[in-house]
Amino acid sequence: MHIGSLVYERGFSTIIKRAARWGCGSSCPLIWFAGRHAIIQRNSLLIFHVASDERTHQVYPDLVFAIANYLQDVGGLTARQANFLSNAAPPEGGWIATEANARALGFRFQYIPSFFAGRNCETKFCVSVP
Repeated sequence: MHIGSLVYERGFSTIIKRAARWGCGSSCPLIWFAGRHAIIQRNSLLIFHVASDERTHQVYPDLVFAIANYLQDVGGLTARQANFLSNAAPPEGGWIATEANARALGFRFQYIPSFFAGRNCETKFCVSVP
């Protein structure tokens, strides 16, 4: 969340490319959401899961609460969106951010021709099509 806060404060845009072998999970989406324009290449993997102990799978309620607040502050998410994502399934399951799942949660996004055209992103969230 500290890295994401720096990204937010400095007004950087963030990009997730499809080339990433394992996609973007755990803390990576927290950084991505902080971007002034959060751009994702279509069919990239963006995975959310609840904050929990790796060994015991015990959920950390204080951290879940902090993540939800963070997502509202720097990510511009609604309380419903932030609470859903911060309480997503355990790491072995996770919630995958497909375009259909994003729409179901009320996310609005703009399509852009490529992630190289990031400067054409005029909304918070953009999907690069090719």
